[in-house]
Amino acid sequence: RSVAESAISILALVFWSFQLTPQVYKNYKTKSTEGLSTLLLLSWSLGSVFTAIGNIAERFPAIYIIQPNLFLIFSISCYAQCVFYRRSNDGDDDRLIVNNDYLRTIIYTSIVSFIFFVIEISFSFILLRTKTTNASSWPLILINCASALFFIIGYIPQYYEIYKSRCVEGISLLFMSIDIVGALLSIIALALSDNFEPITGISYIAVAVFDSIIVILSFILKSSSPSSLPSSSSSSSSSSSIILPTHTKLKEEDEDEDEDEADDENIHEDA
Repeated sequence: RSVAESAISILALVFWSFQLTPQVYKNYKTKSTEGLSTLLLLSWSLGSVFTAIGNIAERFPAIYIIQPNLFLIFSISCYAQCVFYRRSNDGDDDRLIVNNDYLRTIIYTSIVSFIFFVIEISFSFILLRTKTTNASSWPLILINCASALFFIIGYIPQYYEIYKSRCVEGISLLFMSIDIVGALLSIIALALSDNFEPITGISYIAVAVFDSIIVILSFILKSSSPSSLPSSSSSSSSSSSIILPTHTKLKEEDEDEDEDEADDENIHEDA
């Protein structure tokens, strides 16, 4: 049982270390982050920071410390893309805006990264100095609650983005799928563990449920997304292409009639 738990836990950690890579690639490929909530990324980043703090304080193996920090790196990368692409898409002068965006992105990302770094190092140092290693102690309970809370409330702004746009456009479904698999594996590993932690279990279940809802909404709202409108626009353009020549023809006929009248007047004057 312990071997199965360890194997499933490691597999879950692998999924949860790199689940954001499809989202990073999607953002880069489309040069857009529309539909992806920046607050979701920041909230999840804080959740991973507190996860790392708890794992450091409980002196977990290195892989349990590396995983949340890897997730944090990819999450901050997505945040940097949100800052860069959303700003550059709003400008009229692409060259000027892009130049500003590089500086803006570096500044914003550096500030956010520094804040997260300070939080993780300072809290971990305090807990290690006070020798707080018991998961049932109130400081670690608060740390675990903070981690679960930030992961869960991060879905609120993302669901608002979906409600506002009436579609799931900017989110990579591969990212969601990998996240769901990681959550399910973590739930199984936790169930096999001798020390079941309710707070951790609730956060795992919440991630699996909320991710699944986003995937389901992506299929439900797909028919009502803006991508389903080209047929109507093409029909309107074709109809206008039929009407325009008619107007042009009428205009040409009017001009011919004016020229004929002018010629008749000139002949009458000459006579």
